[in-house]
Amino acid sequence: MRRSGVALLLQETMLTVEKIGSEKTVSLLRKIRVNDDHSDIIKEHIIKTVCNKYSISKKHLLEETYGESRFDALCMCTLLMKEFLDYSSRKIAIALNRRSHKSVGHYVKRLNDLKPDHPVDKIFIAISNTLKSEIESFKKTLS
Repeated sequence: MRRSGVALLLQETMLTVEKIGSEKTVSLLRKIRVNDDHSDIIKEHIIKTVCNKYSISKKHLLEETYGESRFDALCMCTLLMKEFLDYSSRKIAIALNRRSHKSVGHYVKRLNDLKPDHPVDKIFIAISNTLKSEIESFKKTLS
């Protein structure tokens, strides 16, 4: 007999309560919920901050339109989401409204091919350092 998702969830919750106690179980569940909430807030802040830095709208960033600054902005979002949220390529693709995680692979390749001596890459790296400190400050305000 196959158990429903709810029955399985309740059984696992009861086993967890028996093992670690009700207070710790509630604490863990709240921590998971808060971390997910913070993750969504940080994700939105990253997108907003990157859009402001590159002077593009969120709509322009997330839609299928082309532009050099848009590609750099998508690369920057990828970098920041990997660093601050530990997102997988699939999760980044969903956050950036990409059709598949393969498109995120192009952004990762760009990031991996950065050369600190190249003039264009120097600018990108400088912007990334500035945005990292902004996101880090924002993240501290959430705690």
